[in-house]
Amino acid sequence: MTYSKHYCRGCERFFNQNMEHLAVSNSLFTNRVNKTAVALVLGKDMTLAGASKAMWQKYHVHVPPTTLHDWVTAKTRAPTQAAG
Repeated sequence: MTYSKHYCRGCERFFNQNMEHLAVSNSLFTNRVNKTAVALVLGKDMTLAGASKAMWQKYHVHVPPTTLHDWVTAKTRAPTQAAG
């Protein structure tokens, strides 16, 4: 997560808030979210949208299906073999 979208009732406008300090790449929190979300897709055979919805309902963490797709692809990609 790199930003958060908020709404101000006083001025009736949406604004973004920088959230880099909350979910830094490779932080403990981000790694746990990644591991849990990927486990839902691979271990419980959920769809990307279903896993995204489950993450929101159970943990109150929004993981877009496109991000989840990237995480699952990275997890299932076969490691490259060294030539030789």
